[in-house]
Amino acid sequence: MMNTVCFDIGGTYIKYALVSNIGEILQQDKVETPYQKDAFQQEIAAIVNQFALDYEVNAVAISMPGYINPETGYAERAGALVYLDHMNLIELLSEKITLPIYIENDANCAALAERYSGSAQGIDNFIVMTIGTGIGTALFLNGSLFRGASFKAGEYGHSRINYQQQPHATMHDIFSTRVLVKRYKQLLGISSTEHVTGEAVFEAARKNPAVEALLTEWVQWICVGIYNLACTLNPDKLLIGGGVSANPELIPRIQAQMKHVDERWVTDFNVPIEPCRYLNDAGILGAYYFAAQQQTIKPVEEK
Repeated sequence: MMNTVCFDIGGTYIKYALVSNIGEILQQDKVETPYQKDAFQQEIAAIVNQFALDYEVNAVAISMPGYINPETGYAERAGALVYLDHMNLIELLSEKITLPIYIENDANCAALAERYSGSAQGIDNFIVMTIGTGIGTALFLNGSLFRGASFKAGEYGHSRINYQQQPHATMHDIFSTRVLVKRYKQLLGISSTEHVTGEAVFEAARKNPAVEALLTEWVQWICVGIYNLACTLNPDKLLIGGGVSANPELIPRIQAQMKHVDERWVTDFNVPIEPCRYLNDAGILGAYYFAAQQQTIKPVEEK
């Protein structure tokens, strides 16, 4: 059986897996992300070579942040991995790996995972918005990913939506989960160094009216972002991803607030809002589907 070694590269961890030619994850694990070019190159090669000792491997597929040219492998920006900025990553890794290497932006990979076996199967116009440390967006339009002229389409988190009051604040700075947690800590006088999850904020809101008001305002800002996407791109569906999307309260809260953003949401621009199917495995599977598109393997769509 032919297999693909798939990577989901983040600022803290590199998640990796061996994926079969029918999109089944056979093995997976993670390692800390190196912060030096040579160490990064060696780590990726070591993982691929280890799998190749026991399995037939036919390709390497990579999901990672940044402005990625999927045709050449050139990364104008590489997210938190700034030491990889302005580098051709396929050329870099090919110094240690002889297999074909495929690479795509992480949000785009999440969209591919949803399109082929997730919550957007059979849908040709949809948007994925991920809410986490920042706001990520992938645009799947007219049956394919829309990447833009220089592979920066979907960098929605850099948009400004409160210019009069916060002229320099981006969406990352207004409704990321990071900001929700930061404001929660400030509200309750919790140390900035204490670890607090988004889940903890939702739990506290059930008992504390001040936290409930904070959470409601945060959701309202998410709704403004969704409304702007819907009236600009007119998708069939909008999917919410990121770790917070696993909270069963989030989507109902968004749906309840959307009608208050603008009455035209109800009359003109209403679109189904659903959680992504994939959370931790989205990058891995999306990388696999991207590689499969480039090869003779046809991605298998679940029915």
